[in-house]
Amino acid sequence: MITGGSILVLDVETAGLRDDFVFETAMRLLPLSWQTGILRKRARCDQNKALCNRLLQIYGCLLYSNCSSYDALQFGRGPWGKPFLINELVDKKLAFSMTNGDKYVAMYVACCPKNIGNFEVGIDIASPADLKTPNEVELYRDIFTEEEYGYVASPLGNIHEKFAFYWSLKECYTKYIGNGLNSDLKQIDFGIVDMHLKTFRKCINPDRPVIYHTIWIDHRREVISVCCDDVDLQLCLETPRLVTVSFDEVLKVLGLNAYA
Repeated sequence: MITGGSILVLDVETAGLRDDFVFETAMRLLPLSWQTGILRKRARCDQNKALCNRLLQIYGCLLYSNCSSYDALQFGRGPWGKPFLINELVDKKLAFSMTNGDKYVAMYVACCPKNIGNFEVGIDIASPADLKTPNEVELYRDIFTEEEYGYVASPLGNIHEKFAFYWSLKECYTKYIGNGLNSDLKQIDFGIVDMHLKTFRKCINPDRPVIYHTIWIDHRREVISVCCDDVDLQLCLETPRLVTVSFDEVLKVLGLNAYA
C-alpha cells in the first residue's frame, strides 16, 4: 500500500532570515549553484523563500530516504525543471514536490514500493489574498473552462477562496506532470469541485487517474493542494500528514545551528 506521505510546511516569516548572519550561515549549507540561483532574486523576501524551499527539500528527502547525511543526497531536474531525487533507495521509491506561498514554503513527499511503475506527486499553495477584489477574477478568465469560471465567479460563496482553491488544484497538477508554467491551465479541466471536499479522484488524462487532497491552513489564509498517481485505483488512499517544521529543526537535522 502506498503511504499518503506528508506535507511539510515551514513558516518563512518566523525563520529569522532578516538577520544577515542567519541568512548567510544557512546559505552555506547549499551547493554554490543553488546559492547563485537564490541570489539572482532581487527582493530579499523572495530570496528568503527560495532559501527555505531548498533547505526544506533537503530536510524532507533526508528524513524519508534514510540517507546518512545531506551530503549523500543527489538531485536532478526534469525537462521543465521539476526536481527529483537521483539516489536509488533500497526498498522504496520516493517522490516529492515543492511550492512557495504567501507566508509559507511547503513540500509534499510520498513513498511507494519499488515495483510500482510510474509514481509522481505535485503540490501547490495559494492564498485568497492573491485576488485583490472579487471583480479581478475576470482577469484570470483564460485559465478556467466556462463551467469552472461560472462556478468561481458566482457570488454564491467566497470568490477569493474559490479562486485560490482552483488555482492550487491546477498548479499542483502542473507540478505533478512536471510542466509547471509551460502548461495551459484552461486545458486542466476540473469541472465543478466542492471546495469543502478534502479528497477526490480525477482523470485529467484518461490513462492516469490522480488522487487529490486539499488542506486549508492558518485560519484559511492559504490552501494547499497535493496530488499523486492513483496507482492502486483506491480512493481510500491515506490522507497526507500535515507537519509544521521550524527553521531551527531543519538546521539541526542538517547539522547546523545558525543561532549558535
